[in-house]
Amino acid sequence: MMATLRDGRSMFVRELLQTMACAWQYELWNIFFRRLQASRTEAKPHWGDTAAHFFYLAHTHCREQHEVCWYARQVGVSPDALSAVLKRFCGKTAGAILTELLTEEAKVCLRNPSLSVQEVAEMLHFADQSAFGKFFKRECGMSPMQYKKEARDKE
Repeated sequence: MMATLRDGRSMFVRELLQTMACAWQYELWNIFFRRLQASRTEAKPHWGDTAAHFFYLAHTHCREQHEVCWYARQVGVSPDALSAVLKRFCGKTAGAILTELLTEEAKVCLRNPSLSVQEVAEMLHFADQSAFGKFFKRECGMSPMQYKKEARDKE
């Protein structure tokens, strides 16, 4: 696996392995969250539970839900409190984490040659292809079509 990650010729496989490693990390959060919930007997929530619950929800719903407010409602705190907790635990706000997850999802989908940019925008629940293009260009410095072409050329 490490040799594949170091090999620059197989960008799709490398990106796929990196995405799988990220998914594995979030699955560990899910396991941690479930075990913590099962063992918790007191009614008072802890900030660690809030962060774990957020990561579970973000991993599960990042394609459909892009707003921090939705996640904050689900975990029962304000958006500011959620971002403060996450900043304390992992150095990033809720919005930054959601943006990173959504960007990685977009990159994986765009590397799939059978999906058009329009289909990727729909899969990620953007209002339209233009909104997706603006988001992707802001986060990656290039349009989705440019990224798709570069990924295809590197294969």
